[in-house]
Amino acid sequence: MLLSSPSKVQTYQSDDIQTSQMTIVPDRGSDSDDSESTVDFNINNLNKVNGYLSSDNLMSDPTQSNDTDATIVTRGRIARCIEEGNPKLHIENLGLTVLPDDVEDMKNMVCWNKGRLSAAQIEIYAAQNKLKILPPCLFNVEQICVLSLRGNKLKKIPGIIWKMKNLTELSIMNNDIKVLPYQILKLPKLTNLLVRPNANLIELRDQDPHSYYCIANAIPNQDGDIRRYVSRVKWSHRITSAERTSPERTDREIAHSLEVSPVPKLSELALRRFCHYDVTLSETKLWKRTIPIYTQRMVTKALQKGIYDECCSVCDKVTVNPIAKALEWWDFKDQTLVPVRRNFCCGNCVKVWLDDVEDKLERMSSC
Repeated sequence: MLLSSPSKVQTYQSDDIQTSQMTIVPDRGSDSDDSESTVDFNINNLNKVNGYLSSDNLMSDPTQSNDTDATIVTRGRIARCIEEGNPKLHIENLGLTVLPDDVEDMKNMVCWNKGRLSAAQIEIYAAQNKLKILPPCLFNVEQICVLSLRGNKLKKIPGIIWKMKNLTELSIMNNDIKVLPYQILKLPKLTNLLVRPNANLIELRDQDPHSYYCIANAIPNQDGDIRRYVSRVKWSHRITSAERTSPERTDREIAHSLEVSPVPKLSELALRRFCHYDVTLSETKLWKRTIPIYTQRMVTKALQKGIYDECCSVCDKVTVNPIAKALEWWDFKDQTLVPVRRNFCCGNCVKVWLDDVEDKLERMSSC
């Protein structure tokens, strides 16, 4: 059983999306062999990674969320939908803080349609709740075509959303979202995206004019999605704000001065081995007694990145500690200038992205 709720959120910078969140929690004596401080791996009794730990989700024991009235009502409605073959799940205005794992049971739903059984086109309406994170199991329900999450407290949409290949409508208005993951661009059937208002959304109009480039003009009545603006690269290395936005220094020059490795670091490659590791609760208890706290933190981060498929936007490999990131603003699904996040695992991946951006800039200048 996990010992405590998280007490601190770790971010790369103040303007970042939450990355991994793990915490050091005091040992309460449940295992006399444990050290005084241990890392909460967020593994449940079924040996599943629950997902990102959230400092806002203050529970002394994560299993307590299964006992709330809202969760009980939600589980009952999920069961009723499955029993009745009803693909529309309405769980609005329940005060729900966590979606129960039962939602994954809907992935095998079938409906009687035009004289034959067919896979259900599932619609989930979970607006006006208190959801702060989305559980990994939700993204295993690939038949979801409508997902309404407006009016919650979500801070991020995870990269694993790419699995929702049948999603046509997504509403994430009135949350705490800053940017969308690049994987949102991979949803082939998405036609209706509602992202504004979101008070914390990173809007282009609020950025320093020296911190981004225009690479495409707006096209009236455009057919398709267009990447309009891109930011300067933000490195995980410590550099001054003046260096980051200096128009005299290109991103390539900064990368050269920082001696950025063209390939992922050995530590990054090692952590990738843990990303999809089938860890057990008993193993984490052993780790707490035998490996350093810093290593425990890194393993926790890798497990959480893996379960949400947080990848480098160029090579599509799970990236635990990106060496750099960038923002793009897209005219996307009838929404203008939607901020999309790009993470990079190594210098070569940054170079591929910069090559593409410079090609677009060259075409712009020649027009």
